[in-house]
Amino acid sequence: MKKFFLVVLITILCSLSLFASSTSSEENDEFFNEILISDIPVIYGDDNFRERILARTEGKRDPIGLVLTGGSARACAHIGVLKYLDEIGVEPDFIVSNSMGSIIGMLYAAGVKPDKIEELLAAGDISSYFSLTLPTTGGFLSPSGFKTLVDYIVGKDLRVEDTEIPIMIVCDDLVSKREVRITEGPFSDVLIGSFALPVYFSPYQYNGHLLIDGGVISLAPINAAYDYTDTVILSTTFYDADTINLINPVTILNSSFDIGKRQNASRDLKKYSSLILIRCDVEKFSFMAFNSASEMAEIGYNSAKKEESKLSTLYKSEKKESENNEIIASRINDTKNNLKYFGRLKSSTPSTLLGVNFVAMNSNLSPRYLKNSMTTGFEYRLLISDFDMSLIFGLGSNSQNLSSSELFTTVGANISYYPFSFVRAKLEGYVDFLRPKSAFDPFINLRESIDAYLYKDDEISVIANQSIEYANDYSAQGSGRGIIFSLRAQCEYKMENNHFGCDVGYLLIGDSIVFENPRNYMEVSLKDEYNFTPSIYVSGFVRGRFSIDGKGSVPVFVSDNFTSNTLLYGASALKTNSSVYNLFADATFGYKFKNAPTFGEFLILDNLSTAAYFSSLTNKENGFMFSLGLEVKTDLSLIGLITLPTTFRVGYEGGHNNENHITASISFTSEF
Repeated sequence: MKKFFLVVLITILCSLSLFASSTSSEENDEFFNEILISDIPVIYGDDNFRERILARTEGKRDPIGLVLTGGSARACAHIGVLKYLDEIGVEPDFIVSNSMGSIIGMLYAAGVKPDKIEELLAAGDISSYFSLTLPTTGGFLSPSGFKTLVDYIVGKDLRVEDTEIPIMIVCDDLVSKREVRITEGPFSDVLIGSFALPVYFSPYQYNGHLLIDGGVISLAPINAAYDYTDTVILSTTFYDADTINLINPVTILNSSFDIGKRQNASRDLKKYSSLILIRCDVEKFSFMAFNSASEMAEIGYNSAKKEESKLSTLYKSEKKESENNEIIASRINDTKNNLKYFGRLKSSTPSTLLGVNFVAMNSNLSPRYLKNSMTTGFEYRLLISDFDMSLIFGLGSNSQNLSSSELFTTVGANISYYPFSFVRAKLEGYVDFLRPKSAFDPFINLRESIDAYLYKDDEISVIANQSIEYANDYSAQGSGRGIIFSLRAQCEYKMENNHFGCDVGYLLIGDSIVFENPRNYMEVSLKDEYNFTPSIYVSGFVRGRFSIDGKGSVPVFVSDNFTSNTLLYGASALKTNSSVYNLFADATFGYKFKNAPTFGEFLILDNLSTAAYFSSLTNKENGFMFSLGLEVKTDLSLIGLITLPTTFRVGYEGGHNNENHITASISFTSEF
């Protein structure tokens, strides 16, 4: 009996062991199967893609495939390559691209000519297309503005499978860890997904996939092109860093990713000996140097021309003019005007954004005279056709003078209306709470303004501005309520080495909303910047503000840019004083850095310059005041897409009642 039970027990244990082994084996098989198919791409629209290619060749010749690599802004070199191909009559029968190369490739496939793509990218600040947003879906930047732009240019109903030239976009899937090739779907959506660089942008959801920028894995998707032809042109922006910054972990991380990409590219280049390689030498440009799009396009053109002997043997097509050429050209011209005047995009469909914004006290076109605080916080933004509306909640700071800065809670709102591309009507308001010096009394700022470009081209611009602003500033020194009406005309003239500007303004200031105790002022400003070399410059600025009714009380505003520890600005400066004039003078002698310092190409110090400055203020009440020291100017740039012009000054102040101080200030220029 014991032997019987022993045999049964052994049998049961063996069965369990076999079952476990079987289960484990099945799990292992499933796991390894998932690993083994990782290099097999998922393709959407393959049959239709092949049929479209066949229709172009009629089966009489080998199709011409064009591969466009990524490289961020360096991908602008592809524009020049396309220009040269158009010039010699070579039109690709299909395009394969990834990353930023997809922007160029998809616009070209949709019928946008290379010169128009160049115009579009060079028309305005690329940051106009993107917004800083909350990373609720995995990215810090929202490309909604760029999507709005693409929808407006090519039409919001366009699909990838309907483009004039068949195109395939190569991405990678975070879920399956496989390559995903897309030849169908909503055009602008797929385009946004093509450059969804992790951390910067949210992954793009497509057919159950979470797609990211295909350039993370592959420098050039050559394999995809050779699945459809043996005639492939590869336009590359391969780059190589001379040095690696071991202090910067982001740089090291990016360089680590490059190892895999380069090894994959090496294997592909060795595998396909028939490849026509166009090497665009654009390494010297920053990866977000979109302002150099035209220069990189020229390099791309010359790089393609070097391969003339190979390219000239390819089939020459009789390219027909697209029916949409005139429509697209008109939309691009309209976009260029909108960007040139106010840096905005025209929204064909309502769009919203929840993100982060920063509002400075100095705007580029119409300085806020009474408001002297900065605002940063969460923003809700709504764009509808010619309207742009925003709500912002966060913190405010009057940190122009670092020695007396303070923080407080603030809420702001504005609405802008653009009846024409060169005219803007704007209403805005801010309410500040819990300011340290005002206890529970709020500070209220309300402003109406109309800005108009009377004339503008590459050399001359004339801007007119009218505004009414009310400020209710409770301070420890007493009430500083004020209302100001202003008219201002500004003219700028740009020459090769010289940038000259002047403006004339009229100010009417009262102590209440009905202009009690009105005072009338006139102001005149002159400025000039001369560049001895591309790096060395000198600039000067003079402004006079005068009482034209003899009542005095000439105010000083933050927008006057005089650095002082003792001077009151804005509404607080409207209290009675004896001055009937203020004379400002500012001079700098400085050096502009050729290359923008970067922190892992995440935070970029664009247009960096350092200079010695001298700033002075002369009036009847305070006599002669001056400040001298060093300044640093830069456009703080988040990966080249979000920019904030910033000036930091530190120096010595003197002349006022023989009071001498070390002074430090920071100022920003932005527009809400």
